Amino acid sequence: VAIAGYVGGDVPTFVNMMNEKAVSLGCSNTHFATPNGLDAGLNHYTTARDMAKIASYAWQKSQIRKIVGTRTKTIKNLKGKTYRLVSTNRLLNERMPGVSGMKTGFTNKAGQCFVGVVKGLNGKTYISVTFGAQTTDGRWADARKLLSYARNLK
Repeated sequence: VAIAGYVGGDVPTFVNMMNEKAVSLGCSNTHFATPNGLDAGLNHYTTARDMAKIASYAWQKSQIRKIVGTRTKTIKNLKGKTYRLVSTNRLLNERMPGVSGMKTGFTNKAGQCFVGVVKGLNGKTYISVTFGAQTTDGRWADARKLLSYARNLK
């Protein structure tokens, strides 16, 4: 929300920018109502296909690849206090072969979600999107199946 205010001037303007970008990427079944993905009524929605389009666009940015591929990071605030940040991407932290990102999520409407990126044995990069898992373990089981399949493509 803070970044949305900084980049867009205010949250509604930034959300409009998000929707414009989604349309420009060919996302015909996506509409954002918040900058953070939290449930906001019926006008905040997407599909797995559209989320894969957005992820594919983001993956082209080296800074995004670096951020989502980071397992842990220690930062200091202005007063010198340190904080250790740990990625919630279990597959990244377990070092599942070939997995290099991307995003976890949960809302009551969407359930447990994950957007994953894996490099296949054939050298191609694949993106998987899972929505609706009832449990965290279910999310990771779904993601492992898809990403393992893609990883082993020759």
